[in-house]
Amino acid sequence: MAKTVTLEALRQTVLDRDAKLSDRMVSVKSLFMDPDQPGRMVLRNQGREEDESFVMNERVYGQLPQITYGLPGAYVKKLIDGDHPDPELAARNFNYWVDCSKQREVLCRFKEEKDGSKTLRALKPGTWNPVPYQDSLDTFITKFGPEHEVGVERFDDTGLVLNFIAKKLDYKTNPKIHDIGKRNDPIEWGFRWSDSDAGVGDITTAPYIRRLICMNGATTMSKGICIRISHSNKESADPMNVQSLIRQSAEMVDGHSTKMSERITDAQGIELEVDEDGVPKAAMSRLERDLLVTRLQQRYVLEAWDVEQESIPERSLYRLHNAVTRAGTHAEELAPEARLHLQSVGGRMLELAGSSHYWN
Repeated sequence: MAKTVTLEALRQTVLDRDAKLSDRMVSVKSLFMDPDQPGRMVLRNQGREEDESFVMNERVYGQLPQITYGLPGAYVKKLIDGDHPDPELAARNFNYWVDCSKQREVLCRFKEEKDGSKTLRALKPGTWNPVPYQDSLDTFITKFGPEHEVGVERFDDTGLVLNFIAKKLDYKTNPKIHDIGKRNDPIEWGFRWSDSDAGVGDITTAPYIRRLICMNGATTMSKGICIRISHSNKESADPMNVQSLIRQSAEMVDGHSTKMSERITDAQGIELEVDEDGVPKAAMSRLERDLLVTRLQQRYVLEAWDVEQESIPERSLYRLHNAVTRAGTHAEELAPEARLHLQSVGGRMLELAGSSHYWN
């Protein structure tokens, strides 16, 4: 579950972290992976007395095809993550394609470890545009104030994901639908912002809702409300433009709450068909086929489906929505990416709540 901090406290944490980060622009021709030392990247003499060698974060393997034309990404992934990993062969393939590449600039992003050594945390084309987390936090501080609290959904070497709560939804559900309208089931509304200074994903903002009785969270990807800014296009080359887009998106989200309250009502009114064990099999098949919910994620969703029965006895789409977001919020056994995916699936389910035929 997301930890709550003030924007100013988070900004200071980011500044402290930045003190241990550094960048260097190098030629792709200077890069070399020693097959005898898998997992290390060598920067060959760049005006220094000797070559430098750095431990690589594993994500860098996935970024190698972005800087060397011709290197097959799927093949490298197989050599690193496959059933029979062979990092030595991956190093030889990389060196071959470096020799075949034309001169081009590459951005190396480093992190200083406790022992003073540096780890290569990201390797991106020279055209990749860094956007410091501090800049975006300054934008949010200007809008909300330094003491405004946010939920930190994720903050690690891969990325930063924040949940902003703007207000509580003031909606009245249809009292004819199983007396749901008489329940105390408050929902908060806001938006989620995410970015990765390690080159794993774009800058995004999306509507975010949270059910307070269980703290389940969901994001939606409504067209015209969400923004996605690639670090590799002209849009992100201008820092002021990036922050302007983030401000605009944050403001648009507030007006989106009425639509989502209607979708919640729709979801409460859709009764799902279940089998003899009470499992909504048709709806689960939709989640797997159309929304890419894996079998492992489904296991946690079905566990949450049973838990949600206590507060939502109806076999409704709303109950399944909360089962999905419960798994995405509380299933710590799942990887962070898997939990965030389930939260986005929960939002997508609300957007698709207009048709019972889709789910049965």
